[in-house]
Amino acid sequence: MEGIEQHRYAAICIEEGIVQDDETTTVGMYINQCIQYKMSSEVVLFYSPNAFGTVDAISYRYGVLRISDLKTGVSRSSEHQLEVYAALFCLEYGIDPFLMRGIELRIYQDNTVRLYSGDPYFIKAIMDKIMKFDEILNVLRETLT
Repeated sequence: MEGIEQHRYAAICIEEGIVQDDETTTVGMYINQCIQYKMSSEVVLFYSPNAFGTVDAISYRYGVLRISDLKTGVSRSSEHQLEVYAALFCLEYGIDPFLMRGIELRIYQDNTVRLYSGDPYFIKAIMDKIMKFDEILNVLRETLT
């Protein structure tokens, strides 16, 4: 339950622009950098009823897509979830990942920030898979009804 409360607190601070005094904590670093990059928090990315998700924080400014994920637990995390979010963003808004100036993916966990550079080739491959499986699911749904 603590993780949910931390996410809620972070979302309020980001939306209200409330800068944190303590940047040594995971949540403090996350909030301050999201404010710095003018990110929106808890944004739903929706391609179809089969393909959607809620990103912790996102911005797309000056051709640079930034996606940040706040991890409050101790479980192992991967940038793959953020790459899927980038693919969903591109699909929803009709943006070619090859035309972006950059794709910055950040995971905030254990008082550190891990920065990944999104690969447009990999993002496009995820987009293709999402579109393919969305079509398959829609056909299956039609045949079952």
